[in-house]
Amino acid sequence: MNAGPATLRTLPAVPDPSGHATGIQLASAHTHGSAAGPWRLHLQHLDPGAHSALRENASTQLAPLDAPLALGDPGGRPLLRLQVASLLPNQTLHLAAPTRVVRLERSHPDDAELIARPLQGPMLLPTTDQGWLAWLLVGHAVVKLGEAGWELAAGVPAWLPTEAGQRLRLEGAGELLLVRFRTIPAA
Repeated sequence: MNAGPATLRTLPAVPDPSGHATGIQLASAHTHGSAAGPWRLHLQHLDPGAHSALRENASTQLAPLDAPLALGDPGGRPLLRLQVASLLPNQTLHLAAPTRVVRLERSHPDDAELIARPLQGPMLLPTTDQGWLAWLLVGHAVVKLGEAGWELAAGVPAWLPTEAGQRLRLEGAGELLLVRFRTIPAA
């Protein structure tokens, strides 16, 4: 019997290496015993201005949660709220307003994928050879696996239950961040 979504225990707030932000590490391959290559999921609180976007040795995706930002230079490619982008080495983020940014660093782009999207009605997620982390930003959602169902708490990242050959079903309405892992991390 599956116990349902497992809430993440996060690490304390730490200064960003750029010195411009504070944030928390939500999860990592090290803390969650992942068989996938090294990966880390961060939440940063960024103030207006320019910020370094990535570690030089990591493939990185990010999504702004509260306000858009520009990539490269102040007039560069806009990244809208809840839009995911892969970053290039030495790329800079430019913000006109404060925002929270979720950043996924991984050793290889196939290890994990950051997905941001609205949840409107049902959504099916495969579980065979995949693991899922879900963060319902706002709204309400129910996670279903077979006949079992659980409420997904808003504002709290959680590992979703998995069972080989079964599909997860998310139902509800709101804004959702997902991380898909090609191997299943231990919760």
